[in-house]
Amino acid sequence: MNFRKKILLSYTIFIIIIVAILGGVFLKHREKTLEDSAYKSLKGIANQMSQQLENKIYPMDFITVQVLSDSRFISAMTTLTTINREEHSNQSYIDEAKRVISSMLLTYSIDKNFYSVNIFNIKGDFITSNLKNQHTTGDLKKKINQWRWRKHADDARGRMVILPSYSDPWTSSHPKVFSVARAVQWPNRNMGYIEVQQSYDEFEEIFYIPNEENIKIIAKTNQGEIFFYDNLVKNEELDYYANLEVPINKTIIENPVTKKDEILASTYSDYTGITIILSQDKKSLLEPLLFPAKSIMIISIIIIIVCFIYISIVSKKLVEPIRQLKEKMEEMELQNLPEKIIIESSNDEIKALNNSFQHLRQRLDESIKRELKYQELQMKANFDSLQAQVNPHFIYNILTVLSNKGIENNDEEICDICESVASMLRYSTSTLKPSATIETSYKKSIRL
Repeated sequence: MNFRKKILLSYTIFIIIIVAILGGVFLKHREKTLEDSAYKSLKGIANQMSQQLENKIYPMDFITVQVLSDSRFISAMTTLTTINREEHSNQSYIDEAKRVISSMLLTYSIDKNFYSVNIFNIKGDFITSNLKNQHTTGDLKKKINQWRWRKHADDARGRMVILPSYSDPWTSSHPKVFSVARAVQWPNRNMGYIEVQQSYDEFEEIFYIPNEENIKIIAKTNQGEIFFYDNLVKNEELDYYANLEVPINKTIIENPVTKKDEILASTYSDYTGITIILSQDKKSLLEPLLFPAKSIMIISIIIIIVCFIYISIVSKKLVEPIRQLKEKMEEMELQNLPEKIIIESSNDEIKALNNSFQHLRQRLDESIKRELKYQELQMKANFDSLQAQVNPHFIYNILTVLSNKGIENNDEEICDICESVASMLRYSTSTLKPSATIETSYKKSIRL
């Protein structure tokens, strides 16, 4: 893989990683922002619902307290509870007690603000403020004793009990209502019950969120009973929400029934004892992120393509001087070493590299020239040495010829002189020592 491809691959991978990290961080931040915003919104709605429920319950509870605070009501309930009903003479007292209670209930304020205020006891006495609807006939005593919330009211011992929505058992049409009830105890005796009913339509208005189709609403009591749930909550989820304890610092919990993550927010009212839970599916919440995610992906691809093209052009421009320098290096020979290489580049590093290579060529050329000169001098020295060795041989030959002539003429002195001269020449040319002693030179020359 050449240098340019390495640059392209390295920077492309780097840009892809950076774009992926930035896109992921943005989407994660956006997701966290949506979750926090949704939680705050759900928390605010839950608080508002709880406040509205308190505002709706308070007047209903106030009526029960007001009635219980009236001595006429206590006296009438005592009469209805303790009087001997088997004596016919007591019927007038029973009727009077009912009349007193009825007169307390038949007021403009009660008729205007409440669906019905009912007062009844286990002896079968039933007085109501709602005279508009036809009431059920039959054994009222049996119905009262079978009243669904009777035990709950008895256990509260005179405290307020909020009853979830149910069908009104006292009218023939059985409309859906919710109510507040108290047991009438005086003194330490259960004399009956007060029930203040309100239409279920007003109850639904409290738990209505406009323009929100994916938020579940659940309200439950301290005892874990479901007080209200909307139509988004499945029946199999009721047990889960009834036993759910929403953490304060954890807003996203997996629903074990639907296997989906939900954003939860809850609020509890000390006055009503009702916990309101709002749940929103996380997937539906994050649907608005689909478009930004697709947009980010498209933008990322465009950025990567543009960067790839830019890096390709820049890398080509950067590599071109290096390629030219490489070609010049491959073309380098002894003949063109002194030639100057000119490479056009705006890159200071490329210029420095070219200058360094140029200096290297110059030093190499100078070194070669010095080497050639040294070789030439060496050859000349060798030639001179050879020539110096060859010249004595001619002298030896001449001396030999002269010596032979002396022998032919019987002249021994000429022979001795020739031999002494040859011995001295042989010593001077064959010795490896650069100098000789005077004694040695004298001995060699004395013979002459």
